[in-house]
Amino acid sequence: LAEDALPAAALAFEKGEPGLLHEPPRPRRSTILGRPHQRLVLSISGVTTALFFGLFLFLKNIGYGIEYARTIMFVGLSMSSLLYLYSCRSLRHTVWQSNPFSNHAVNFSVLFGALLLAAAVYVPGLQRVLDTVPLGTRDWLLIAAVSILNLLLVEILKRIFVLERTKRIRLSAP
Repeated sequence: LAEDALPAAALAFEKGEPGLLHEPPRPRRSTILGRPHQRLVLSISGVTTALFFGLFLFLKNIGYGIEYARTIMFVGLSMSSLLYLYSCRSLRHTVWQSNPFSNHAVNFSVLFGALLLAAAVYVPGLQRVLDTVPLGTRDWLLIAAVSILNLLLVEILKRIFVLERTKRIRLSAP
C-alpha cells in the first residue's frame, strides 16, 4: 500500500507537459490505452520480469539461500517500482530530459517507500511478518544497480515508443 498509493498520489502534483495541448485529440471511440500504450506496458513488464527472474536465477546459482534471494527480490522489485515512478512522470520525455527531482511529492514518496523497505528488512517484527532477512551493503549495491538498469531499459523502451508515436503523428498529419 505504501509503495504504490503514496507514489501514485504524488504524481497528481506533477506539472503539465509543455506542448501537450498542441497534439491532435484522440478519436472519440478510442480506448484509454491504445495498442501502442498496451505494447509499451507489456514491453516494460516483460523487461522487468526477465531482469529480476534472471537476478533470482543468478542468486540461486551462486549459492544464496531461498530466504536471502527472496528478500533481495522483494527489495529489488520494490526499489525498481519506486524508481519507475520517475519514468512515469512523462511518457513524452526521458527522465534526463527534465529535472527528475523537481516534484517534491514524488521525491518524498520515493524516500518514504525506501525507508519502509529498510524497516521491512531490519525491524525484527516486520522481518517475521514479511519473512525477510537482513541484507548487507553488497546486496543493497546489487539491488541499486539492477533497479537503475531496469530504469534505463524502461527509458529506452519509452524512447522507442515516443519515436514510433511521433512517426505515426507525422504520417497522419494532412
